[in-house]
Amino acid sequence: MTPEENDKVKSLTDCSDVFNYVVEHLRKQGGQSLFEERDQCAYRGDGGTMCAVGALIADDEYSPSLGKQFNCYSFGENSAAY
Repeated sequence: MTPEENDKVKSLTDCSDVFNYVVEHLRKQGGQSLFEERDQCAYRGDGGTMCAVGALIADDEYSPSLGKQFNCYSFGENSAAY
C-alpha cells in the first residue's frame, strides 16, 4: 500500500466511499488475493495483493499475524471468498 493509499483508507467516511474505493482497488489489482501455499483468500496475499477487506486495513494497522488468525473462510463455509 502506498502512503497515498494509506491516507485514502484513513479518510473514507461513508459506505459509498468505502464501496467505491474497494471496487477501484479490485479492478486495478485484477485478481484474487491468495496464500498460494494454502490456496486460501488472504487479507494480504502473495505478490502484494489485498482482498476487499485487506485493502481497507492501513499498513500501520496491519500485522502478518492478523492474516494468520483470520481469512475469508474463517466465518463459515457460506462466507464470500472474494
